[in-house]
Amino acid sequence: MSNGILRFLDFRSLSVSDVRRPRTKRQTHLSMRKLRRAVTLGSPSLCKNVVMHPKSDGLLESSLYVQDVAASARFYERIFGFRMVSDFGERGCAMQAGERQVLLLFKKGGSLSIPSPHDGDGELHIAFAIPASELARWEVWLEENGIAVEEKRTWDLGGQSIYFRDPDRHLLEIASPGVWSIY
Repeated sequence: MSNGILRFLDFRSLSVSDVRRPRTKRQTHLSMRKLRRAVTLGSPSLCKNVVMHPKSDGLLESSLYVQDVAASARFYERIFGFRMVSDFGERGCAMQAGERQVLLLFKKGGSLSIPSPHDGDGELHIAFAIPASELARWEVWLEENGIAVEEKRTWDLGGQSIYFRDPDRHLLEIASPGVWSIY
């Protein structure tokens, strides 16, 4: 309980984010059964104190901003095996970086004059998931490709990470399960 709000996590396929605590004796909590029924049936009278967020299927795109889009695309294709799925010309490209993930490579300053401008600068960080069984192969692969390992780390949950840089000095991480409580 925090600031008069009860927090609920997903129960079954429902995503209830907040239920407000009653402010007077006449107001009562919805029982879980009534709450499920209200959410399932979409009853406005039963749901007036329930706030539900729309469903999200997770992260789809991540962006890095680079000096030379073609050179960066070649790097990510050679090192990770990512394939280009869309070419934006000099402005950038999209690379398939997993089953349903896209790595966007944008030319620094190349997206400032579009309807929804964006840009980034500096040495950004991004991590890629790998199976624990591939960790040793990655170390050999990076060495064979002349890529210096900047750091190796074992996390409290048992996962391991290897850090290295791309051509624009973005900090890349390959991480095995056990880095986060959810991975």
